[in-house]
Amino acid sequence: MNDIKKLLGKRIKELRKSQGISQQLLAEKANIDQRSLSHIECGDTFPSRALFDIASALNIQLKDLFDFEHHKLCID
Repeated sequence: MNDIKKLLGKRIKELRKSQGISQQLLAEKANIDQRSLSHIECGDTFPSRALFDIASALNIQLKDLFDFEHHKLCID
């Protein structure tokens, strides 16, 4: 589960940065606390309740958050 949390956090951060969105702005759009988003991006917590809101704020489909095959190579 730790690997999934880290991969998901990396993916959310990657998508956020690719759109030029600050952590604060994404947190506001997803209606979550910026500190919570930071913990999610660091892989410390799993955002089960906020996943839909984060995907919506990034204008992506939920499944796109889990497209982290390219990151798995870094963790293995």
